[in-house]
Amino acid sequence: MRENLLPPGLPLLPETVLTSRYLPATEGASVGGDW
Repeated sequence: MRENLLPPGLPLLPETVLTSRYLPATEGASVGGDW
């Protein structure tokens, strides 16, 4: 389900470099989800 909610990729913008990174929550953050 998570893959269906995310965009297929980052947009292509002239003269711009975009990056992304997934960081899961730490154990003490009290957040989470089923995916």
